[in-house]
Formats: sequence, C-alpha cells, structure tokens
Amino acid sequence: MNSKNVTLLILVITVLIALAAFIFMRIHTQESVYQAAENYALSGHADAESRAFTHWDSNNPAVIPATCAACHSTSGFVQYLGEDGSRLRAVFEAVPVGEVITCSACHNISAHNLEQVLFRSGYRHQPVGSEGACLICHQALESGGGVQLSRLSFEEDTVSADIGFINPHYSYAASSQLGVAAGSGYEYPARGYAGYFSHAYGAETCSDCHNPHSLEVDPLLCAACHSKVVSQEDFQAIHLQKLDFDGDGDNQEGIRAEIEGLQGHLLGAMRDYASAVGG
Repeated sequence: MNSKNVTLLILVITVLIALAAFIFMRIHTQESVYQAAENYALSGHADAESRAFTHWDSNNPAVIPATCAACHSTSGFVQYLGEDGSRLRAVFEAVPVGEVITCSACHNISAHNLEQVLFRSGYRHQPVGSEGACLICHQALESGGGVQLSRLSFEEDTVSADIGFINPHYSYAASSQLGVAAGSGYEYPARGYAGYFSHAYGAETCSDCHNPHSLEVDPLLCAACHSKVVSQEDFQAIHLQKLDFDGDGDNQEGIRAEIEGLQGHLLGAMRDYASAVGG
C-alpha cells in the first residue's frame, strides 16, 4: 500500500471514529456535542497549564517518559489501549510534551470495548459501561503487595536507609472505590477491610456521578438522598452516620472533616513512632 492510500485510510478511520463519538454522545448523554466540547474545555483533562501536563517541560529532551505517558498524554493512552495496533497495556516510547487528554483518548473502539482493567496488585476488574477508561489512570500505582515485598528482608521496626516511600501517586479513586478487592492498600493481619463501595443504584460508576466531559458532579444527583446538598461546596458536609470518628467532640461535621481529623491523628502517630523507634 503506497503512502497516499495509507493517508486516505487514516483519514477515513478518523472520520468514522469522530462519527461514532458523535453518535455515542447523542445517545448516551443529554449534552449536545457543543455542550460537551464546552464542558471538556473547562475540565482538568484539558488544562494544558496543570502540573499533570507540564511536569516534564524542563526535561532535556522535553518528553513525557513512557512510564508516565499512558495517563499524561492522549498518544500514550491510545498506545496503552493498543488502539494504534501495538501490544495492549504497554507504552513503548516517550511522548513530546504539550499534549492533554483529548476526546480521542476515550472515544475509540478499544476504549469502548474494554473488558478488563488491570490493577497493580494483579487484580483484573471487569468495568461497567464506559468506566473502563477512567479506571486505567485513576488507580494507585502501587499495591499492598509492594509494601509487603519491601520489608521481607527486614525484621519489624528495623530502621533502614534501603526502604523508601512507596508512592501510590495521585487521584486513585478507582482503588478507593474497589477497596480490598483491588489490593491497592496495605492490610494488617487479622483486620477486616471494606470491599467494593457500590454507593447507590444509579450512582455506581464514574460517569454515573461525574459528567464525563466537565468531570463535575451535579449536586441534584446527590440531593435525592443527601437533602442538604444544593451546591458543590455541600459535598464536604455529607455525613450519614452521626458518629464522631476522629474524637474531636463534633458529630455534626461532614465525613470529609472526620477523615481530615483522623489524618491528623495518623500523622501524630507516625511522628511519635519515628521519634521513638527511628530516632
């Protein structure tokens, strides 16, 4: 096949993908194509100035490493999906900086037909509907198994310069939602851990709650059960169980505040441990 025919074939495929995306959006959302485009332009996926897309600008050469490109560029994500004909779940080359996550990252045949999403723990999750593309990047980059392996050669409470911070990275909502099933967090022996958080009927997948283009959550969706939610700010006040989890004497504060209180206790315990055991 000569280069002219190849170019024509690529053009035809591009038009077909765009048409499929157009039909998909018309059927599966209440947005017009123009509304979807406007919403996307204001989203984090389109923010070319954000750290997620500018972290590598000062590299020489200015490229996004292959290990990061799958989630920080459209080219890398499409390659990870195997949409370009390459092997699934692998990015083989760095990507020049300057890309964001565009429509074609999620609106392609491979993304629509995802049957499994692989987590770092080895767990394979069967996505529901269109959530597969979200789960690929919004998961922890480490697992509880990685923590366990890092300490196999050490006795407990051993101070060692050979052990570094095992970083789960950022925005790992998929790992949080799947809980113990994903194996992303470290689990202490003889302790019980929560599994998949199904939330509520109609609010179970990423795009059930988040507009897939703006990424925002519509407060009206939550108001059916959380009657006090009328704006984005009210999400922080949600708290169904009026229990004082963090022990600060306030059982009316939202679950976000309770978690932040617990984080404060945890940080204090870590500092005490570091002082007493690590010196």
